[in-house]
Amino acid sequence: MKKYFIPFILLAFSLSSPVVFAEEPSKEYALKAAYLHKFFFFADWPEKAFYEAESTIVIGILGEDSFGGIFTQIEGKSINGRRLTIRRFGETSLPEMLRRCQILFVSRSLDKDEKSILASLKDYPVLTVGETETFLESGGMIGFITKKNSIRFEISQAAAERAGIKIRAQLLRVAVRVIEE
Repeated sequence: MKKYFIPFILLAFSLSSPVVFAEEPSKEYALKAAYLHKFFFFADWPEKAFYEAESTIVIGILGEDSFGGIFTQIEGKSINGRRLTIRRFGETSLPEMLRRCQILFVSRSLDKDEKSILASLKDYPVLTVGETETFLESGGMIGFITKKNSIRFEISQAAAERAGIKIRAQLLRVAVRVIEE
């Protein structure tokens, strides 16, 4: 009976995974979207992070949007009792709008503006996620990296804590690198 348990768990996880979507973007962005979604389950935000009266949680995409329709199947679903909303900001947006996100993905297309974007969010409970090599050093919280042809991530626990976000130990353990101070 034990030998069937692990394949069953793997099958159940793959069926519930948000990697299978209506429109198929690149595998890279399908995996990044899955990570963005899963980050909600491994971080805790202060109550002041939720601006929306209708109890929503927001993933914002700033810059070039390579996700396509990948979020279609999960948008509107409930996460921790709140409805998931995706907001696409394009190349520019006011910091006041970005601060209404719980997770903000900053595209590599904005690498020249990365430091100023992150500085405008520094004291706000927005989990910033990016994909440039310098993202954490610029003040970001989670940076995607490519390692041995797979997408992994690094975490600046110090940046998250400054913003009042607590990243759970389970996520810290699977990060390639964690910056604590």
